[in-house]
Amino acid sequence: MPDPTSFLASNLIPGRVYRVKTAFTDFDGHLHPVGETWRFVLKHFQPHDDGLALIIEQASGQSTVRLEWLPQTQAGLIEHFSDFVELLPETGASLPSGRAAKSQKKVSLWVKILAGLGILVGLLVCLAVGAFIAFEYAISYRPPASDQYKKGLEYNSTSQVYVRLNQDFDLELYFTNYDPQPRRLDRIGLPASYLAGVTVRQSSPAFTNFTSLPGDPAFVYYSYQTEIPAHGKLDLLIHLNAVKTGDYNGQIKVCIDSPTNCTLEYVRSLIQ
Repeated sequence: MPDPTSFLASNLIPGRVYRVKTAFTDFDGHLHPVGETWRFVLKHFQPHDDGLALIIEQASGQSTVRLEWLPQTQAGLIEHFSDFVELLPETGASLPSGRAAKSQKKVSLWVKILAGLGILVGLLVCLAVGAFIAFEYAISYRPPASDQYKKGLEYNSTSQVYVRLNQDFDLELYFTNYDPQPRRLDRIGLPASYLAGVTVRQSSPAFTNFTSLPGDPAFVYYSYQTEIPAHGKLDLLIHLNAVKTGDYNGQIKVCIDSPTNCTLEYVRSLIQ
């Protein structure tokens, strides 16, 4: 797994909570101030205009943070996103909640009452407060909105952007199947433009074979035929080695259930 304290905007972890530590302005001109907190849901990449859309969830609902991956605009922000936001620990990381704030005020009131009462009354009040907090939590808890209505298959990818010549590094793809039936990772197509600077050493799970198709020379296809369990996950690590300096990028083909049911995912490595 990548270092959680250093990451790109394209490498955020779905379901985790982030907080703005340095204010920034997105592509639409919206200011994200210090202290702004949200849960990351998923991302979309628009290669035709170098756009990166981050779907986030706040107490008020879901919204989109749009960024432009161009050197003259917001490439610096995207590629050094960890300088602007921080990943909060899973324990205790939550979005602001009006109900939770009210519960905290009520608990504080009870604490003040306990300070002026005798030991016996204080014990009784403690019991009452405990029961009240448990009840409030029971009726206020909701599963994250991003998970309530998910269906189908979702995946995210991440890789190291800045790489040294001859360095080993990983291209990581994480699949989550929300369907009640299993799905299948059929094959992964790596663009020839990307493979001009890197070579595939192996992967986990292992691919069964790889080939270039006469009618599709822009890709090298790695066959997997690996099941993604119903309501389960699959982590795929493709182990790479940087063999030539330069800026190598392109669209990965991720094919699910059949060789033709494919979606595209952007990858880029700057080899120095």
